[in-house]
Amino acid sequence: MSQYLNEKGERSEFLVSEKITKEKRQKILRDFKSGKINFLCVRDILNEGVDVPEIDTVMFLRPTASILIYLQQLGRGLIKVTDKRLQIYDFVNNVDIKVNKKYNPLMAFNVLTSDLKISEFEKNIDHINNFLPGDCNFILSKFIKEDFLKKLKEYEKHNLYVAIIDEYRTGIFEDYESFFKDKEVSIYEFYNLEKTYFKENQIANNPTRIRQFIFFNNENLIKEILKIIENKKISNNKLVNKVFLASFYYSPTKKDNFYYDLNFAFKSIFNPENEILLKEITFLLKFKLNNEKLLKKILNNEIESFKGLHLNHNQFQALCSITIKDNQFKGKGVGGIISNKEDKIFAIDASTNTISTKFGHGNIYDYEKQILYWDTPDDWKFDLNKITEVQKNMMNLKEYKTYIFFSDEKLRSEKGDKAKIFIEKIEKIIDRKEVKNGSEKKIHKKPKFIFKIN
Repeated sequence: MSQYLNEKGERSEFLVSEKITKEKRQKILRDFKSGKINFLCVRDILNEGVDVPEIDTVMFLRPTASILIYLQQLGRGLIKVTDKRLQIYDFVNNVDIKVNKKYNPLMAFNVLTSDLKISEFEKNIDHINNFLPGDCNFILSKFIKEDFLKKLKEYEKHNLYVAIIDEYRTGIFEDYESFFKDKEVSIYEFYNLEKTYFKENQIANNPTRIRQFIFFNNENLIKEILKIIENKKISNNKLVNKVFLASFYYSPTKKDNFYYDLNFAFKSIFNPENEILLKEITFLLKFKLNNEKLLKKILNNEIESFKGLHLNHNQFQALCSITIKDNQFKGKGVGGIISNKEDKIFAIDASTNTISTKFGHGNIYDYEKQILYWDTPDDWKFDLNKITEVQKNMMNLKEYKTYIFFSDEKLRSEKGDKAKIFIEKIEKIIDRKEVKNGSEKKIHKKPKFIFKIN
């Protein structure tokens, strides 16, 4: 920076915290105080203990999340001299907001306005000087105001939300709803970042637990889950119960004391330590009821009645009784194709545009024609004499049902990478083509299916 200023005809020197003798440092400071040089560029030095009353301009090029350090740097220019008018140029806000997510763009305003809240700042940006002490002014052009408000939105999205949420944390639903609506915060962005509205929930697995409930897009499902929480009683719909359990216990293991007893698992949900967690889940679901366009489809104990539902990997496995069976959990299935042998059910977990990933699959679903082009797992064989029992059963549509859960770019961009839509079950196999497997494993021929969906 000092070199740049000298190239532009200014008189500049620099001081850093290393590689300089005491004599040279003292000479540079004398030259600066006497006016032989006009600019002194410093790094990690002169934050405190050095007074040059004649300083009338301070330029900030250093990001900091510490108000103390900011004030120390600002303080180099605050020593009074008759007729002196101090000018501060803070360049950091222009470049740092997307690099340092914790940096507060309101830092300069906070140190001079007694911590003006973000909501107050946004409302009063055209009259900000009314909040400043003495003869102080902020010079904000129209462009800077627009740019700064846009950066504030980014800050609200990426920072820890603490200062913003505190303005709304009264414990009532209306303020929860106002927070997301007033601040234009997407519940999907918020919860996919593993944030929580209540401070008490920012512990252990609670952020992930709450996130499980953001995808639902069926009014009746949401109402049933709210009824379960409110009445502390399981639903008459067994599939709703399974989806609810898979959401609250999204990754159970055999070490959990509720693993082999679903009734105990339900009772454990309503332990006192889960009170605030259940409150936030309730607020989230009520928000969705009030503010989203939801399916009104009636749900029964048939899997097909859940058609069109948005849910995640754990939930659709529970819906198909793959991870929850009888009165216990059954572990966790992987992606691709998963089976429930007892009920003769398969579930295909497919995503579009994965052909460019390490998996090398190219799944496409034609919503209009209701046709799925599905790449099989790489270890599947095309030769009918070599196929496994799983492949044979999946192709036997008379005895086995295969349900399709699909994730496309539009759904992922709206709700996050975990979101799926339940399409329906396979009606018939239109074609079975021979293709090369897509991974870097040993190359062999595998099948690619074309399904007509019911």
